[in-house]
Amino acid sequence: ENCIVVIPGTNAHVGAADVDAVTSDLLRTAALLVLQLEIPLVTVRHALRTARALGVTTLLNVAPAVPLTNDDLACVDWLVVNEGEAALLAGLSVSDVSSAGAAALALQARGAAQVLVTLGSAGVLHAGPDGALQHWPAPKVQAVDTTGAGDTFVGAFAAGLVAADAQALPRALGAAALQVTRHGTQSAMPTQAELDAFLADRAA
Repeated sequence: ENCIVVIPGTNAHVGAADVDAVTSDLLRTAALLVLQLEIPLVTVRHALRTARALGVTTLLNVAPAVPLTNDDLACVDWLVVNEGEAALLAGLSVSDVSSAGAAALALQARGAAQVLVTLGSAGVLHAGPDGALQHWPAPKVQAVDTTGAGDTFVGAFAAGLVAADAQALPRALGAAALQVTRHGTQSAMPTQAELDAFLADRAA
């Protein structure tokens, strides 16, 4: 468990014009658009709607958590939330796998195509496009610093989606598990080679 302070700085100045500036040569050909909420919500909304119009797959990590409309969620192919974020958006208490499933289904009913509720050491709950729920347990490790675990999970999962890797979810869980065994955030995030070695050692 941790408490994170965000100082927006330049992020607070990212606007719709910045999205439009990269639409024709970057976003139009993107395999995936990944967004968090550390830039203004109005900008996130514009990016989601632009991507939807272009047919680009979207992944939204609701961090830090703010209320979203059903129209916002209808533009999200992959919604990634932790327990607190899921509770805020779904209006339900989330404390375990079962309640995470209920929240995920509620968020799908609001428009999100697929939902991932991250549960820390308990892994992740996935609500698929057909409403089927699947719980993926996390590798057991000795955590020393959980700061950045969510970002590591999202980054590894996004890379797996782009690569059409059927193991994207368990690999993302492995990346986050390995990251929390180290101090730091970006400096603690594993390389692909480190992740491969970690997962191979676990499978042995």
